[in-house]
Amino acid sequence: MIDILGNTYYTSWIAKILFCVISLIVTGLIIIRFLRQPSRNKPSIMKLLLIIVVSELLIFGALYWDIIIAGNQVSKMCREQGGMHIYKTVAAEGMAGLQGMRGWAEYGFSYVEYVDSRGNVIRSKMFNGEIVKESVDEITSQYIRITKREYVARFIDKSFIKKISHSIVDRSSGDVLGELVYFTIDQGWADRWIPGEYTPWTCGNKEMRNGHTYFLTVSTLVKDVVKPLRD
Repeated sequence: MIDILGNTYYTSWIAKILFCVISLIVTGLIIIRFLRQPSRNKPSIMKLLLIIVVSELLIFGALYWDIIIAGNQVSKMCREQGGMHIYKTVAAEGMAGLQGMRGWAEYGFSYVEYVDSRGNVIRSKMFNGEIVKESVDEITSQYIRITKREYVARFIDKSFIKKISHSIVDRSSGDVLGELVYFTIDQGWADRWIPGEYTPWTCGNKEMRNGHTYFLTVSTLVKDVVKPLRD
């Protein structure tokens, strides 16, 4: 990543090295041409420096034009929309849109509900230390976690920036009680030439808590919004 004037531009360290190598080669060629010119035709040192600076900017733009556009957009969106936003806290025995009953039982929920890959509504509970799943006719929980994904990049391929929103919604009123919003950023064209597996960059899914960087997840959102209903 490259941070410039409050904006973050997402690229790999290998692409940065590529830029440095190309810049050094071009700068070297410019200096060699300068030294070989007859004295009467040589440009001034200031003009030489200007040529070098312009060349560097052109190289930077050619390699990073797409991440420059994406970086400006996503930096603004992360500042304005990203992160976790809590509007109201509630208490409940359980909620919908979650799996992993054992972990949620440890948290204090007595059940969770979700829709499986076949479209069946499943309710999970703990019984004698084991997870018991049953198919039910419909979701009955008042609160549900809803996830929305959309491509939001402009002026470049829309898939370059993906906005992911996790919301806790009150089904009876439609009110959003809290949401976690973050963005994933795709590779620029220069990075696509680099072999190996690629993991998208993210922004908006971290915050400082007690002096430490804390990764925000769906679990974080749920635990900050929906508290277990105590007897």
